Amino acid sequence: MIGEKVTGFCLDWDDDGLPEIAGCEARKVSTDGLLLITEEDGVGATYKHRVYRLFETFFLHEAPAMKALLTALEDTRRGHMQVMAEVEDRIEAARTVFEYERAKEN
Repeated sequence: MIGEKVTGFCLDWDDDGLPEIAGCEARKVSTDGLLLITEEDGVGATYKHRVYRLFETFFLHEAPAMKALLTALEDTRRGHMQVMAEVEDRIEAARTVFEYERAKEN
């Protein structure tokens, strides 16, 4: 029912872009599984609203939340590994140019 409170586990991303889960309470805002969490922003009357979708980013039980967290962490790791490979390639290219230029000076 719309307006009903639901407690469970939210999949969210921290300030560093890493996935995490936390216990949370939300209100149903639609009949198709959208949930709204309103939280105080720590500045008094300022509020943040976050929308979650039941069974995708909001879970009624911890086990499916942990499974979603593991999947999100694995996806994040893959993304970081791709970035690291690109960084390594750029370091190697820069090192090659640096060594070539240094050799020319000698």
